Amino acid sequence: MGEKHPSTASSLNVLAFIHHTLGNYQKAEPLYRRALNIRLDTLGPNHLDVARTQTNLALLNDHFKRFDEAELLYKRALASVEQNLGLFHPDVAIILENLSILYRDTNRNELSKQLQERVLKIRSMQKKFKRTPHL
Repeated sequence: MGEKHPSTASSLNVLAFIHHTLGNYQKAEPLYRRALNIRLDTLGPNHLDVARTQTNLALLNDHFKRFDEAELLYKRALASVEQNLGLFHPDVAIILENLSILYRDTNRNELSKQLQERVLKIRSMQKKFKRTPHL
């Protein structure tokens, strides 16, 4: 392994997440950015690991009120997750909810409401599937 290996990116992402969770935002950001760059270079833009790091970095940018960058990262992650897992996957709902909160916080209430409706639809579908017996 080396500095550009996907496992290195995973370790950086985990370390960044720990710093993020503990409130060490200044330490988390460069780690997320390094992890994202490695993942983009080694895995390509549509890989789920790239989307995970984009979502984490979007949350951090949201915290710093860098809404434009956060929105872009959420949208990129959303496109990748929808492409890889489908439109109704629980991970799609998580990203949509985060993006909805960003829209609410930036006074784009109609967009926020539309995304919340999608979130509710996805979660409703998930509940139905969980109740379906398996043969």
